[in-house]
Amino acid sequence: MQAEIITHVLDSIRHSRDVKELRAVRDKFHERCGPPVPESQNETYVQEINLIHDALIRRTIQLSEQRLAGDGMGPPPVSYAFVLFGSGGRREQTLWSDQDNGLIYADPSVETAETASSYFEALSDLIVFNLQTVGYPPCEGNVTAMNAQWRKSITEWNQMIYSWMTAGTWEQIRHLLIVADARCVYGNPEIAEQAAQFYAETFRNTPQVAESMLNNTLRHKILLGVFGNFLKEQYGEDAGSIDIKYGAYIPFVNGIRLLSVCSGITETSTLARLAELKRKGSLQAETLERWAESFVFIMMLRSTASHKLESGMFTTSGKLKVKLLTKEVTERLRSSLRDGKGLQRTVQKTAAAFAAKGGGSR
Repeated sequence: MQAEIITHVLDSIRHSRDVKELRAVRDKFHERCGPPVPESQNETYVQEINLIHDALIRRTIQLSEQRLAGDGMGPPPVSYAFVLFGSGGRREQTLWSDQDNGLIYADPSVETAETASSYFEALSDLIVFNLQTVGYPPCEGNVTAMNAQWRKSITEWNQMIYSWMTAGTWEQIRHLLIVADARCVYGNPEIAEQAAQFYAETFRNTPQVAESMLNNTLRHKILLGVFGNFLKEQYGEDAGSIDIKYGAYIPFVNGIRLLSVCSGITETSTLARLAELKRKGSLQAETLERWAESFVFIMMLRSTASHKLESGMFTTSGKLKVKLLTKEVTERLRSSLRDGKGLQRTVQKTAAAFAAKGGGSR
């Protein structure tokens, strides 16, 4: 995209007076910004898309704060961090990504605890509602700040993380992996940093949890068969297509995330995590560079997946029609998926060895 387009869009976002104007800005941006060329490995496209997403979300939060102040609730009673999970936390959103978010606020005094809880509940409800107006559907798994589980004071948040690390159910372990991607998009970043450091320290002290994380991490299989064939969707409107999101992108994300958590890396971007793994010498530089190239290529393919506007919100199936892929793209995807299989084997060995430090299985 041309730099002047990005600059104009960001300026329009900053000057939007309400969420309807924000939505109009987003609609115009979608009209001017089509999906990338699959053959490209230009990660700048993904960076620019996420720059726009961050700006839209920040302005939505600002407008939500202003609305509450206008309704007589005043400013936030204590500082807070509005965090993104999922592709937003990793700065890997496509044009059609949904909402995955939470809110962590500074510990209020005993006297103001109830006021703070009420304020942030109202703020979170309004933010999530306004983000829907701007075109972001809420997470199907209810991972949004509207859900009290994802809206807590820093002390309550850390208590939740500790309980999950030490005695978490399968679902809570999945939530732990979600939290590993948390990134502050608005508010006080120090609160999010405190939460991230507590997460990393607790993980170091309970290495056996890595084994449970591994089971979650490997649940999505690479969509490449034993004979090098793509595993296609068999039924429904997507029959004949391949699931580029859950059969390629997510396995890479999950694997690199767990390797990073085991290495004490708090970066949330997949590419930044790979760079840190390389800097630490955790694995061979050549292997990490190859994974990075494969991941960027898969991200670009994911940006071309089927999508639509549904109930006023932008959605995507994460599926690609195989017949639309050129011979060159098909071969590169096959090679990238082989790298993904190698990544999953490495993750299995690394996490198992890390968990063994704590005395074996949980």
